[in-house]
Amino acid sequence: MRVGSPKKRLTIKIPFTCGINGIGILRGSGKYSATIENENIAKVESIINWNTNAFNQMFNDAAVHIKPLNEGETFLNIKDETTGQVVKCKITVIR
Repeated sequence: MRVGSPKKRLTIKIPFTCGINGIGILRGSGKYSATIENENIAKVESIINWNTNAFNQMFNDAAVHIKPLNEGETFLNIKDETTGQVVKCKITVIR
């Protein structure tokens, strides 16, 4: 599973004006879970798989939709349920 650059820690800034925001997942199993560490700041709305590739089981893209709730910082943890790989992304909700 790949989210952003493997050498940099990913930080996303989410403004309240956009409602629900998303982050893309590239090249994983297609079976993902996502949690927000501080659900007072934001919450996971949904995970949408859009590219199920029958020929290569580890090339399935998805998007995690996040809803901002309050201004602040927290972390989004995305897990590939097949491989067990976890990616942690810093979420900053701004006004």
